[in-house]
Amino acid sequence: VLFQSMPGTFDVFANNGSVYLLVLLQNVDVSRLTVVIGARDEGTPSLHSNTSLTINVLRPQRKLLFNSSVAVDYSVGGNGLLQGSPTRLSSNQYEQGVGFFIPSGTGTVTVQVGSKKATATYSTKAGVADSVTVRLLSSDVWSDHPVVKVAVQVRDESHDTRNLQLLTQITVTATLANGTTVNSGCIPNVVSGICIVTLSLPGDWFAFDRTLATVFANVTAFIAGQTVNVGSVLLHPVQHYSARGDVVAVLPLTSQYGGQTFDIPIYGNTDYEVGQYQLSIEIAPTSQMTIVSARVDAGRFVSREVKPNPHTLILTATVSAQVAQTLSSSRVNASVLLATITCTVDNTVTDDSIQYINVTVID
Repeated sequence: VLFQSMPGTFDVFANNGSVYLLVLLQNVDVSRLTVVIGARDEGTPSLHSNTSLTINVLRPQRKLLFNSSVAVDYSVGGNGLLQGSPTRLSSNQYEQGVGFFIPSGTGTVTVQVGSKKATATYSTKAGVADSVTVRLLSSDVWSDHPVVKVAVQVRDESHDTRNLQLLTQITVTATLANGTTVNSGCIPNVVSGICIVTLSLPGDWFAFDRTLATVFANVTAFIAGQTVNVGSVLLHPVQHYSARGDVVAVLPLTSQYGGQTFDIPIYGNTDYEVGQYQLSIEIAPTSQMTIVSARVDAGRFVSREVKPNPHTLILTATVSAQVAQTLSSSRVNASVLLATITCTVDNTVTDDSIQYINVTVID
């Protein structure tokens, strides 16, 4: 080898003149390499000859483009979401994982890699709503706001909420020990599979002396022909304003992939009014998420935040002086959004990742 544009890259077998690589080119950031090779015999006079080789370095296309023939509410068109790095299968074949959403029904998906295109049709059908999650949003009810709220989400066996068959009425019942009942119901949203049931409890349920008796109301839900025990609420005949721990954090309805950011809104219990609060948000390191920042409704609250590490954030907020002047109690209804936490994703995050998030009302 008389010359090479990147020294130490090529060599020649002396017995047959074959050129071979000394290093892999997958980490070399060049598109063209040049090598000059010479040969000489031992005759008299000696004969010699030179030749020049130009090597074009071709790389697999890393940007995947997706298109769909149907108009949907989910992100289908645009750039695909690459999952991991390409795997080399052979000298001219690579395998690349991608992620994207397709809608329910039928349609066509087109994948383009460089100048190559591939098209496939798909067909999905509605699943049976046989996965049910029911949450009692508060375990205590006071006489000045006698309301019980229950959150319900139904999904099919693959935990999908987009392909549900037509959903029927869900009925929630609160029952006292003496057999008195109150009923209310809702129909889940066809996109999210979620609905909130509100039960207004009669005033006479609170007509007791709390020093002589502890009164609970049992809450059940009737869904798809089955009765589900939701839990019990403790009734309080006098006002009480402790709201420690009564918050709800909501994850997106669709999976999030590596490199994406998303918001987690945090709501307070709707039974209370709030003058000030302090939240501690902790996300388990194994959750594949890190906290970026937090924000509050600047029109209602002033706040500050402390983030001791990427997985912990402490937020303190107080009703602003301007808002407090307009309120008789200097408090706002807690049904307003308490905070929104922005997170980044290290790897795939699904709606079931809510188990990794711990939100505590410190004050």
